[in-house]
Order: sequence, then C-alpha cells, then structure tokens
Amino acid sequence: MGFVGRKREPVQLDLTALIDVVFILVIFVVLAASFQRMRELSVTLPQAAEGAVADTSALTVQVPVSGPLLLLGQSVTEQQLAEALQAKGGAERGVLLQLDAEASVQRAVRILTLVRGAGIERVSIATQESR
Repeated sequence: MGFVGRKREPVQLDLTALIDVVFILVIFVVLAASFQRMRELSVTLPQAAEGAVADTSALTVQVPVSGPLLLLGQSVTEQQLAEALQAKGGAERGVLLQLDAEASVQRAVRILTLVRGAGIERVSIATQESR
C-alpha cells in the first residue's frame, strides 16, 4: 500500500506588516525624543535670603541695564567678552555675574551663553541680601 503524499509548499512569511509597525515605532520614538531636547545653562542661583560668600578669585562681570559690560572694572562689549574672559584665565577662575535688578532676562541669558561659549563652567550670579 503505497500512499501518495501531497507535496508540501514552503511556508512564506509576509514581513510587510511587521516592517510597517517597526517603521511607525521608529518615527514615534524620534518625534518624542526631539520634543524633549532643550538647551540648558547650568547655573547655580543662590537664594537672596541666604546667599553664600562669593569666590574672591572669580572674574567679576557687571551687567548694567544697557550699554557696555564691565570686566574687572574695564569696559567691554558683548562681542569682546568671550575673548577677554579667555585672556584673563576665566576657565580656571570662574565668573561672577553682577546683574542689575532691572536688566532684562534676555540680556542675562545672552551673557550666560557668551560665558559658556568661552569654555567657562563655573558661573555664579551675585545677589544682595534681602532685608
């Protein structure tokens, strides 16, 4: 008794649906990750009521409401600030910013960006003790 068997057809997997799902997941992850990117400046802000004593070796930059900045008492423009800080060894010494209370936040951020661009990691902001 010889049985004649059917010839088996090879199994084929259709990967199109799997590829589509993986592609959609990749797009989702990329879009979700791009919304979380935000540039930050890591600056430690002292409390006005309980400030710490400022580092005496730090380079002092005075930031008025408008006009030129003062680096150790010498007038410099915003464009000259990074070069002047590097020339005076700001990366090793750190920088102490003395911002005018009326100075705009935009100007403060611009100055912080210039200081960070000069390769200076230690940045402090001076405050007055509240009474």
